[in-house]
Amino acid sequence: MTRSIALGSAVLLLATTAWAQQPVPAVGHKPKAELPEHVTQALDAAHHKNKRTLLAFLGEDEASTKLGALLKKDRKLAHELLYEFVVVTMPVTDAVSARAFSIDLGRDLPALVVTDDEAKPLATLRNGDLVVDDAVIAGAALVEKFTPLHCKPLDGQKVFDAALATAKKDGKRLFVHFDAPW
Repeated sequence: MTRSIALGSAVLLLATTAWAQQPVPAVGHKPKAELPEHVTQALDAAHHKNKRTLLAFLGEDEASTKLGALLKKDRKLAHELLYEFVVVTMPVTDAVSARAFSIDLGRDLPALVVTDDEAKPLATLRNGDLVVDDAVIAGAALVEKFTPLHCKPLDGQKVFDAALATAKKDGKRLFVHFDAPW
């Protein structure tokens, strides 16, 4: 009898501990399954390449047009986006995604949202953060805001060893692909 009570207590303790360790979603965080397919594909690509996802909510107004041009034409910013982010330009009509990331399409455009690979927002830059005195902020200022959000670099040897162990366990060969954006 005491063994069954002790065993029951241990099972209850383990179940409680496992339940307590469940991640709590952030405010405005939606699971990946509830997001549009193009966002989910970008999140998967970012996870595969050890990058962050940058969702650019751009409207038809002048500030959004200037910000879109800045994202493409500023040399330092374009370099930062190429190597550290998977950029997705969100359609203005995508109200579902805008609500998922707490963006008000009528007031917050242009807006940039940086997410991790699970679609959890790490940073949100709204209209007031991006447009000052009817001018879009400089690319260098955006680079400064994005730099602390970079993914931590992976240890190549550890990744290789894990892939080699998985391939050996499955009886498969390992294909080493040196992926680079240039």
